[in-house]
Amino acid sequence: MDARDALVKALQVLEEERVRQTLTYSFVSKTWPRALYWQQQQLQSQGYTPGLAGVMALAAMRKESPRLVEENATLWEFKSGNFDLLLKILGFVPDNERRDFLKGLIEVMFKAVPIRKVTTQIPFPNWEFQTSSLSLLIEFAVRTGHLAELLEATKLITMPSPGLVMMLMELAEMIALNFTLFSESQMANLPNDLSHLFEIAERQTNTARGKRTGPMVDNPHYKQGYQDAGNEIVKMIIAIREQCRQASFFYLKGALQDSPNLEIENDRLKVIGFIDSLGFNPTLTASLNEAEKNYRSDATPFELKDCMNHLRSFMENLHIEAAQSVAVGINDSNPPNRWGKVVAYLKTNGVISVQEEMFVTSLYTLMSDEGVHPLIAEREYVRIRRNMTYEYGLMFLTVLDKKNLRGRVGSS
Repeated sequence: MDARDALVKALQVLEEERVRQTLTYSFVSKTWPRALYWQQQQLQSQGYTPGLAGVMALAAMRKESPRLVEENATLWEFKSGNFDLLLKILGFVPDNERRDFLKGLIEVMFKAVPIRKVTTQIPFPNWEFQTSSLSLLIEFAVRTGHLAELLEATKLITMPSPGLVMMLMELAEMIALNFTLFSESQMANLPNDLSHLFEIAERQTNTARGKRTGPMVDNPHYKQGYQDAGNEIVKMIIAIREQCRQASFFYLKGALQDSPNLEIENDRLKVIGFIDSLGFNPTLTASLNEAEKNYRSDATPFELKDCMNHLRSFMENLHIEAAQSVAVGINDSNPPNRWGKVVAYLKTNGVISVQEEMFVTSLYTLMSDEGVHPLIAEREYVRIRRNMTYEYGLMFLTVLDKKNLRGRVGSS
């Protein structure tokens, strides 16, 4: 399928979206949505689940201006049958023609700006009882990595329109619920990228303008019939600017939290030093090194999972070796080698206290749990457990050193 054929088919899909909208966002977390936090107990008593509450929460969130940005971008899931069809069409387009296909699609849609008047069951986004397939277009452009082409095309628009209002409403929705769809630089540049739309909209908001004590000057750009859309676009872009500020802060927060903590890094090196000096198996150090390889700032969810697996393996094998060292000292020929029994064995023989047994058992359980709390970003969750592993490891190895308990390599 060449770009021309794909364009015709994609326009068919967008026309269908204009008539029967398929865009949805669903709350997929098992915890309660933020917008209904204070109504949780009441709604649960009425049989509401988090998913059902999410429908009500989203309706409330859409009334906010500016929209609040969800720091955890995994709480809400986007779905659209027509979006999936557009993706399939894009898949048929040769790689070297895809950019031209997307540019052509965007240009045609901006020229047509198709809208539909509705009176019942009005979906989101809507404005003045109208809907537009430009909402699907911007989702498609952003999610396929072609936001730049869409923003460039907006510079050719000369007048505000209801379709543009709804496109900006969908943009605000994306930033509010899935802000990580946009890179940090895209988020920082977005207010400026929308400046042309702001300008053409703003000059339709008045027939004349002047200082309070001075004469009014006629606005030569004003045309009857565009004032309402112009006012709405101005308000939307001002609100989106604030959303961009929120999202940029979350990127900054994430970057600062990912920056090396010198105390943690020093303690990590001390742990590795103890493993070597006490003669523990070098595979323990290897596990820590592999964990760090998978703890990069750009690590994928799969790599972060591998990071936790290596940290858990370190924790488990460190205690097994310590138990074996204790067994040598008390002439026990059959020390335990499974996690729960190993920790109990170390407590019974005075290596760790009852409170320390409870702590390390809880930590190990956390490290074994693949689920991430929906109110905490996945990387932040891994960071906390990683740091706790090193701090506990340092404490545990310090105790072993004072008790002169050495690893298998050191005992041989």
